[in-house]
Amino acid sequence: MLYCRFILKYTLAHIPTYLFFGILGYTFVNHDFYIGSEPVFASFLVTPNQPELWNSARIWMIPAQFLRALIIGSTMFLIRESLFQSSFYQRTFIVFCIYSLVGGLASDVPAPGTIEGLVYMLPNIEFSVHFIVLTEVVLQGFISSLIFSYLINKDKFLNA
Repeated sequence: MLYCRFILKYTLAHIPTYLFFGILGYTFVNHDFYIGSEPVFASFLVTPNQPELWNSARIWMIPAQFLRALIIGSTMFLIRESLFQSSFYQRTFIVFCIYSLVGGLASDVPAPGTIEGLVYMLPNIEFSVHFIVLTEVVLQGFISSLIFSYLINKDKFLNA
């Protein structure tokens, strides 16, 4: 029961912030990377210019985020005692570092916004693209970490 409650809290923090920052980023910041005059993401990601694939990605986006929340939340559950013993701000920083820095910037996937991406991606993916993507990951991770820290802080059952 404790595990399920903990994972639920992480899921409640992760999915809404993922969707919010994803929609915000796509709409106002990186839309042109997908279908603009120089769609740099089109060389390795599904885009709206591929309607069948785009619809499939949209269908699987939410289930994929539940799976991500389960995996990341399970990792956080392993260090729950440290999280509960930390202050709100320390806990937020720990969760942020695991999600945004280890899971994002230091990920071993050569993708925009990662160190591996900077090293291995083709030069048409300019530094500015990496920076924009990383900014979205960091902002989403920070807000998600704040929400998660708040949710587990207020849960008397988890802190017992």
